[in-house]
Amino acid sequence: MQAESIDPNGMTMRITLRPEMMSNPVTRVVHGGIYAALIDSTTSCAILARYPGNNLTIDLRVDYHRPAFIDPDKVTYIRAIGTVVRVGRTVGTADARVIDGEGNLLASGRGVFMRENKSIRAAADPHRGGDAVT
Repeated sequence: MQAESIDPNGMTMRITLRPEMMSNPVTRVVHGGIYAALIDSTTSCAILARYPGNNLTIDLRVDYHRPAFIDPDKVTYIRAIGTVVRVGRTVGTADARVIDGEGNLLASGRGVFMRENKSIRAAADPHRGGDAVT
C-alpha cells in the first residue's frame, strides 16, 4: 500500500494488484481480504492524519459491490479514499470507498477504532499490572 494524498479530512491509498492477490486463478478475481485490508488501513490512517497516536481496530465493516480482475500482463491499481466521520476522546470512525482506475465502486466500508490513551497503555504493560504477553 502506498499513500497518495493525506490531509486533515482523510487520505487516499493505492495498492498495486499482483497475481498472489487472486481468490481464484481461473476467474482472476481479487480476494476480498485485499479490500478489507485496504479499508482498515485507509480508515485508520485517515484518523491518524488528523489525530496522531495509535488506533486499535474495534469494528470493521466491508461491503463488496463489484469484483476487480487481475491481468498478470498489466499493472493495475485500486484506490481507497478514506474520510473521517467523527473522532471522540476514545473512539474514532472513518469511512472508505475502494475504486478501480475507471472510478467504479468496488467496495465500501467503515472502520471504528479505539484511540490510544493512558489506560490502554497501562493495560498492555505487564510492569503496570497489565496482562500483555511479550
